Amino acid sequence: MNTHPKERGQALIIVAFAAVGLFAFTALAIDGGAAFSKDRQAQNAADAAALAGALALTRATDAAAGHTAALAAADASTKSNSFNNDGTTNTVSIYNPPMDGPYAGQPNYVQVKILAHVTTYFTRVIGRESVDVGAEAVNPGRLQPDRIAMTAQQTERMAVGFVFKACSPPPVLEQTRDIESLPAAPRPASPGTGASAGAGAGDAGTSTARAAA
Repeated sequence: MNTHPKERGQALIIVAFAAVGLFAFTALAIDGGAAFSKDRQAQNAADAAALAGALALTRATDAAAGHTAALAAADASTKSNSFNNDGTTNTVSIYNPPMDGPYAGQPNYVQVKILAHVTTYFTRVIGRESVDVGAEAVNPGRLQPDRIAMTAQQTERMAVGFVFKACSPPPVLEQTRDIESLPAAPRPASPGTGASAGAGAGDAGTSTARAAA
């Protein structure tokens, strides 16, 4: 005899809630992973584009040519990294000078912004068909006046130090006096010198004997 007729179907409710949680974790793993990967790709592309624009700005001969070259180089770099500014999957904005941030209005900086749209698969159930990720990079081109002054001061200090070292006398070794105070080593006698000395001594003895006789 069943004493709990109202407890039927409880396992089905638990399984339904568990399935919702499992689906949420799956969506986080797949759609979240795709969004994170696209974000890193966009950031790398923005960094490379800002660096390319700054390099083109540095190599330019004047400000107008540098501005044009910086925008062209940055645009070519973003396109080579799969961000072609088509307005559907991604949007690329390049500024020289930057339009916002701490370097806004400074012509020696190049700013790159990338907005990418990532298509989702599981989060469409809650009405999110895509996720937007953004990246931004700013890179300097020519050296700023304060950096140029600092570099000039460092160069001057290095030159003065080099001249001082070149003009200073070489250090005197403490062992020079000890070496000079040592007695000179005797020179070895050559065989000819010994024979001559012996012959001279013999002649002197013979002369003495004759004088005595």
